[in-house]
Amino acid sequence: RMGMDDESFKKQLEDNTHFLSNNDEILEKYTALKLKVKHKAKHYFPDMDKVPLVHIQKGTNPELAIVPAYYNRNTFYYNYFDHSYDSRDMGWLFLHEAIPGHHYQRHLSAQQDMPISNLFRYMSYIEGWGASIEQYGNDLGAYNSPMDAYAQLQWDLIRSVRVVLDVALNYYGWSDEQAMKFWNEHIADKQDIAKREIKRMKRWPAQVITYKYGRHILDKLKGDKNEPEELKKFHRQVLEYGAIPLSVLQNTIQKNSTNL
Repeated sequence: RMGMDDESFKKQLEDNTHFLSNNDEILEKYTALKLKVKHKAKHYFPDMDKVPLVHIQKGTNPELAIVPAYYNRNTFYYNYFDHSYDSRDMGWLFLHEAIPGHHYQRHLSAQQDMPISNLFRYMSYIEGWGASIEQYGNDLGAYNSPMDAYAQLQWDLIRSVRVVLDVALNYYGWSDEQAMKFWNEHIADKQDIAKREIKRMKRWPAQVITYKYGRHILDKLKGDKNEPEELKKFHRQVLEYGAIPLSVLQNTIQKNSTNL
């Protein structure tokens, strides 16, 4: 889409103008992103007016820097502990963790009159939703250039490799060295992330699989819906029962579709 050859594209990836080093500038960009996304999201996602504003803060706990960002108690935290911050990751991170990701998802789930479902956390539903809404980055104004979309695809590749490695490590008993070899065959120049992710998979088996599996199921249920109103209706169906198991969600949506 950028009309570049391999060499030009490589230089674009290495262009350091995308990197920020001033936290005030990072926070300012995230704040502008929040306003833009929330304004556009109401056309694709229901009940945006029922969701409180999400706060944005720089993470302060280096131990939580095992992920690029996270959400907790109405706050989107971005981790910035290095010398520079890659602004190309800002779009998909905000969508996944904040709006219309976990912040939006969690508040709508809490408002459903289903107290039993709110006692449980079904990770394939939760993380599948976060991964699924990243595909709306262009529609929501979160991806301002093809490089922003490319950053999301880079992380999605990591998620895909993790699916294989989680099974290999926790079922087939692969060593860290075998896992690292597989990683390097598919992902270049991210050994620091590899070491972190290998530890994560051994500490929390199967969790990393929920992102890809959850999105796969939600995308199957969505089908070829692309227009704002039909997407808004679909998202209401997905959200109206809270964080239920995906098998139950599938049966419910398919049953409702049959009865129409």
